[in-house]
Amino acid sequence: MALAPPSENDIIDIAIIGAGVSGTYAGYRLLQANPANSPVLSRMLQQSGRSALDVQTYEWSDHVGGRLWSINLPGLPNVPAEMGGMRFLKSMQNVYGLCTKELGLEAASFDFANNIQYLRDHRFNFSDYSDPSKVPYFLGNNESGQNPIALVVNALNALVPGANGKTGYELIQYLRSATVAGQPANVLLYQTGFWTLLMNQLSIEAYHLVQDASGYFSIYDNWSSYGAFLEFMRNYADSNYLKLQNGYQQLPLTLAAKFQGLGGVVQTNTRLYSLQPVMTNREQVIHMTLGPPNGTARVDAWARHVMLAMPQRSLQLLDPDSFIFGNPQFRADLETVTPQPSSKLFLSFSEPWWQNLSPPITNGRSDTDLALRQCYYVGTETQAPNAGMSLMMASYNDGVADSYWDCYLNRSAWGGHQPPYIGAHGSLIDSRLLAPQDMVADIQQQLTRMHNYQVPAPAAAIYHNWTEDPIGAGWYFWNPHVRSWEVAPRIRQPVPGHNVYVCGSCYSENQGWVEGALNTAEMTLETKFDLPPPSWVSSDYYMGP
Repeated sequence: MALAPPSENDIIDIAIIGAGVSGTYAGYRLLQANPANSPVLSRMLQQSGRSALDVQTYEWSDHVGGRLWSINLPGLPNVPAEMGGMRFLKSMQNVYGLCTKELGLEAASFDFANNIQYLRDHRFNFSDYSDPSKVPYFLGNNESGQNPIALVVNALNALVPGANGKTGYELIQYLRSATVAGQPANVLLYQTGFWTLLMNQLSIEAYHLVQDASGYFSIYDNWSSYGAFLEFMRNYADSNYLKLQNGYQQLPLTLAAKFQGLGGVVQTNTRLYSLQPVMTNREQVIHMTLGPPNGTARVDAWARHVMLAMPQRSLQLLDPDSFIFGNPQFRADLETVTPQPSSKLFLSFSEPWWQNLSPPITNGRSDTDLALRQCYYVGTETQAPNAGMSLMMASYNDGVADSYWDCYLNRSAWGGHQPPYIGAHGSLIDSRLLAPQDMVADIQQQLTRMHNYQVPAPAAAIYHNWTEDPIGAGWYFWNPHVRSWEVAPRIRQPVPGHNVYVCGSCYSENQGWVEGALNTAEMTLETKFDLPPPSWVSSDYYMGP
């Protein structure tokens, strides 16, 4: 049955789907802007007859933040567990300026010191890479004595020597048309997979070393070499990271609060099911079907503009008859990235047992080829009455290591779900995050083996896997052969001539980073809504294609 045309009062000016960092940023920027400086916003006010823009945000989950999710375990009010994103670089001008200049959020150094390397059942320190006798890999003569980061950086410089020393947009321009040393002259960087590329420069032993010691499988997998070069040359090789002192989720929470203070609406537990353009007597608007995530009680809504602040998986979960899928180019562009599974497991303890090691560990991380992959010694509560309570990210993993831990969540073949771990504070934690008992027993065993120290029972244990719907991945990477700089601006407006837009880190040149989410939202705001650039970035800062 055809729907009756909506009345003017029923039409939202701008609907934002997703209350992650790109969605909350877009809402804040739209309502903060002076409509008089934007012909698009001024026209919307004239059409609606309202004195202020009607901007509403709809979020599938029950909380604001998306992949920024900061959890304070009992006894640790000042040491948040970052279930998702956790750090950024000062060179990322949008997130750095937004947090510190615009919003006044407290930033602090993110401890990235490398401690134990437990690889192939050998335990040594990161500084020991200079002594080949301590590194259990059969490295070539030109590889021995180098740490994993140096191995990769030197390989990149040898593969694309012209990139060395270039920064900013100059680096990006160069890499888009760069060829690879030792390859046919007509093979460009973006056409190659990163794993394939590294194997042309590193021995198989060196490749396994850099993958094992990095803690990541996905970064060294066969994704776009162009994207990988950007990741390493701009971000990964720089360990001077920052964090938000009170948790990274404070960024979207603060944006959402300011957005609501300006008259915006945030509605959680609300899923977008479908999109269709419809004509009113005066204009074309977008009809949306919304409702709770379980599919019941769907309702109709209309908006002049719709911003889909959503990753690939969330877009794929829309009803297939949504009109954006009628564009073959959009369907093809949607598949130009691959989801990368990732999960985190946090443990709290009554004291920082890692300070009892010899030598003691005070901060930073350790890496292993065991399934836990990376562990971080996050911090210790200093305030009474919980002084001494400490937090460890006991496992930060991706790829096959992610599936290793995730198998503990559903044990139906063995007679039902494994009971959750209830330590000293487990009963006070969101039940969705409680880690199963056998997962905790396994991580204790691996930590004990890695540190050569009997790790005590934790006070609490929480786990989350980002492959769960609607997000579908810890991050997404561009596929080889994809000209990402052409796809990114094209997917920003899935159907030309219709006011539906896509933003988020998924289809950015900073994939997996908050900077990518902010930059794609910002470029949408500037190109589709005529907003001026934000004051907290320099005029020559490159945000993406």
